Amino acid sequence: MLPFTDIHTHIPGRPGSILSVPAEEVGAVVDANHNKPLNEQQYFSIELHPWHLTESSIATFLHAVEQYRNDPHFVAIGECGLDGLCSTPLSLQLTAFRTALQSAQSLGKPVIIHCVKLWSQVMAEARPFMTSTKERSETTPPLIIHGFRKGPQLARQLLDAGFSISIGIHHHPDILSIIPPHRLYHETDEMPT
Repeated sequence: MLPFTDIHTHIPGRPGSILSVPAEEVGAVVDANHNKPLNEQQYFSIELHPWHLTESSIATFLHAVEQYRNDPHFVAIGECGLDGLCSTPLSLQLTAFRTALQSAQSLGKPVIIHCVKLWSQVMAEARPFMTSTKERSETTPPLIIHGFRKGPQLARQLLDAGFSISIGIHHHPDILSIIPPHRLYHETDEMPT
């Protein structure tokens, strides 16, 4: 279980939150942390969001992951994943998602996963990186479906496949009773205004 009250936000400066940061902006977050008291420093994930992918995104992401791999505030990979409604070619999304999963596995970090309409593809791509539910423990870095708004049937499929689930204020009320507490996360996923 991640010890954060908000595992995914886009608004910096919230205690107990993980800020989702594009790879090209991580340096600014790290620099800002050096000038803050310990209790105000920002934990972050490095994202490879399917909406913003370009041909150079993967190289930029890999460079940031390598550069900041030992930073104690770098606690997760993502958000990353697949989106069936965005204009980014699926082939590029798949390459980026695989890269993010491989990076997370090599670093032993959790993954914050974005998925829109491509559930079977996300499950298939993540399968090689999953620990079976029998082997999964509370210390295993989770693969977390973020912003989950679907119903109990899909939630059960994801849980059976080994995923954890994060919810925001908009979620199906019936899923709370089926998600084990150690695999349930909360988030704001708010964008700055």
